[in-house]
Amino acid sequence: MPIQGYEGFCRVRAQFNAPSHLAILNTQALMEPLAQANELTLKAAENQCRAMLDRYAR
Repeated sequence: MPIQGYEGFCRVRAQFNAPSHLAILNTQALMEPLAQANELTLKAAENQCRAMLDRYAR
């Protein structure tokens, strides 16, 4: 994919083979609920995480 494809999709300036990398994230946007968020899915994920923590906490 040409670099313009990445820039168009991600809406950022892309540079490959750079000597370093940096990502700047909008923390306010990260706190917004996802449009497809689902309360049942959240509860299922939380239950799975708790079960894993309980299993590995032994």
